[in-house]
Amino acid sequence: MGREVIHSNEHLGFIKDMEETSEDSRSFVLTSVVGLPCYEVDFGWGKPVWFSVGPFLLLDFAILSSTSDGEGIEAWVVMVKEDMDKFEQEPSIKAYASSNPSIFIGK
Repeated sequence: MGREVIHSNEHLGFIKDMEETSEDSRSFVLTSVVGLPCYEVDFGWGKPVWFSVGPFLLLDFAILSSTSDGEGIEAWVVMVKEDMDKFEQEPSIKAYASSNPSIFIGK
């Protein structure tokens, strides 16, 4: 059973069900990998300077991860364009975040 679940998207079914519940309601999925040692993994060619969790196929979804220097948090946010435009202009977001920053951190 374990390998079938790993190699399928069945575990994402609940998210699709949420999207189909009602036009009057919306859900926003937020998850985090902050604190996982993603920058400590070495497959033989050195530790990564940046990592990604892969493509996002859902709207209204965000994932948080640590930056490579461990000093900050990256937020990958997926929204429809109209919502993203508003989100990026929100003063509380602009005060602490930059949109599409470089993945390379100068040392």
